[in-house]
Amino acid sequence: MAMLRRAALVSVWYAPMTLFDQPLTLESLLARIEALEARVMDKPVRQSTEVPPELRQAWSLWTLHKQGSKGWTALAKKQQAHKLADLSGGNSDTAMAVVEQAIEHGWATFYPLREQAKTAQAPAVRGPKEAFKPSETPLERAQAWTRQRYQRGDFGEGDAAREAFAAEMAKIVSKHRGGKMAAAEQGRPA
Repeated sequence: MAMLRRAALVSVWYAPMTLFDQPLTLESLLARIEALEARVMDKPVRQSTEVPPELRQAWSLWTLHKQGSKGWTALAKKQQAHKLADLSGGNSDTAMAVVEQAIEHGWATFYPLREQAKTAQAPAVRGPKEAFKPSETPLERAQAWTRQRYQRGDFGEGDAAREAFAAEMAKIVSKHRGGKMAAAEQGRPA
């Protein structure tokens, strides 16, 4: 008798459990959670948005992120699903990158990938020495320093200051480019 009662309890206990009937995916788990919430709260089960199979993983990640957001209606879900399909071109990797970018930046919707534009424009750094090289030449540094001195008023004011500044700039250019002035300063023939 006790054995029969135990068998009845086991069959009642396991009968409503259909957790492992289908393969577990994020989307199926979310659907089951929504169904359980609807049962407990006496609410109707929400309609799922139709998403192409190749975009389901990215869409599941997005729905998990957006869950509980205010104003995320069924119409908004449908429009975002279409936008994701348009931006990704049906490619699952691109769709995942679009979703991850939107989550990372805290966006409420999807935008074209930024990294594609950046990688096309960014120059490649070959090594640590090149990464820390100054971006300007010694001539440019000397000219910049002279311009700062002129702006501070080190050359005086008026026409005399402009002439002194022009003479100093010519001297710098000549020195750095190896002109006659540089040769004369070093005591060698030009």
